[in-house]
Amino acid sequence: MADYIFNVARLLREPSGASRSFEVEAPREALDVDELVGAVRGQVRLLRLADSILATGQFLTPVETPCARCLDPVRLNLPFEISDAYVPLLDPLTGAPAPPDAEAYRLDDRHNLDLSLVLGEAVVAALPFVVLCRPDCPGLPGVAPAASRAEPASVDPRWAALHELRQRMASDRSPSRG
Repeated sequence: MADYIFNVARLLREPSGASRSFEVEAPREALDVDELVGAVRGQVRLLRLADSILATGQFLTPVETPCARCLDPVRLNLPFEISDAYVPLLDPLTGAPAPPDAEAYRLDDRHNLDLSLVLGEAVVAALPFVVLCRPDCPGLPGVAPAASRAEPASVDPRWAALHELRQRMASDRSPSRG
């Protein structure tokens, strides 16, 4: 099996509180995340709960994302954590179908726990909103920063009355009267 898919049939037969720990290495091809440039690596702990398996772990992966100003690629090591429950399709003792749980991920019919979907979602959630190649990045060549190119825009005629009111209120320096 891959280093991100684990058979938990034995763990499901044990009492609540039983656990196993595994090293995880998921290749970028196994996860549907464009920003990944290498494997996801870390350690996962699988904990037997009354009706599910809780997967918790800490991971690190290299990603590449564009600079928010100049759009050059920026590589960084992205740390992230997971904490998700997996519910079996069938009860391992009786073979009866397990009740559906919309909030949990599902084990397959052979009680395999596949971390690929959870890892992919966690990588995307951990990506920073704004990444800069360096703090003083000047931006795209030949494009002035937004603050210096601000020009009065033409006002949509439908908003003209509100625009005039805003201009009058901005020029009125007297204190507010309610």
